[in-house]
Amino acid sequence: MGKSLKVIYENGVLRPLEPVPFREHQQVTLMVLEKQETSHEGKMESCFDIAMRTGLIGSAEDAPHDLSTNPKYFE
Repeated sequence: MGKSLKVIYENGVLRPLEPVPFREHQQVTLMVLEKQETSHEGKMESCFDIAMRTGLIGSAEDAPHDLSTNPKYFE
């Protein structure tokens, strides 16, 4: 099970900005994602852009190029 936590990097340490659900000395795996800045137009990055940047789009080798135009994949 995963949990998303907001943290701040200070003095070489990632410090949580909210209480954490871990026991003292419990080992966990941390995945770090940088906070996305808004564009000059004030718009956030789109879901499509995020999927492209993270490799979700194009990662399936046997999927058709465009599911939206293939009736077989409408359902």
